[in-house]
Amino acid sequence: MLDDIESRSQGTMLSADGADIDDTLARYGDTEPTIAPPGSDLNQQGPRMLVDVSPVASFAEMGHATAATFTLNYLQAMALQLYTGGPGGTGKSRIIDALKDVFAARNQPHLLQITGTSGSSAAQIGGTTIHSACGLDSHRDPNKPPPPFSEAKKWIWKQKLVLVIDEVSMLGGATLHNVSRHLQALRDCPDEPFGGMPVVLLMGDFYQFAPVRETSLLIIRPPDRTETPLR
Repeated sequence: MLDDIESRSQGTMLSADGADIDDTLARYGDTEPTIAPPGSDLNQQGPRMLVDVSPVASFAEMGHATAATFTLNYLQAMALQLYTGGPGGTGKSRIIDALKDVFAARNQPHLLQITGTSGSSAAQIGGTTIHSACGLDSHRDPNKPPPPFSEAKKWIWKQKLVLVIDEVSMLGGATLHNVSRHLQALRDCPDEPFGGMPVVLLMGDFYQFAPVRETSLLIIRPPDRTETPLR
């Protein structure tokens, strides 16, 4: 999925004679590079362009390699492809480390945003709080629209591909709703949840601390299927 997003957001302009395609294939070993004979004028071959490619072909390949490095058994390898929640020691932090490794290997760590619901949880995973990352203000009226954001902050968030929120048990429904509203403003995408963020990964253990003065995300819907207030 991330490869598809990248392919739509990034384009490559090819030359008319296909010389740049030959160069790219040569770098991958699919074809032999053309060697000019001694004494020939290289300018007569026409303009050529070298396309510098990433050392890793795709997120999928890098994901499999990372799974082999960071997982301890078969069940943990499966967890890289599933929603993960559970008590301490189940490997939630290892998945976050694996995500960091994948994006670092592709020289794209800026596309990954690691956050936690508290300062201590964010510090343990090398991230920041979700409030700081999204510009949430606990003293601001939640019924008011998000404040205006600078173009620089918007540009940073529009590049993000993955948002990780750790210790989700402490994340209340109202706060998660405000996160979505702020991301809609930050990414200039008011019609999509979380501003169209491709991947939003919630991690945690709902048997741990519940949110303060808010409704937990883990709720039982009433039998009459009426709406449950976030607060």
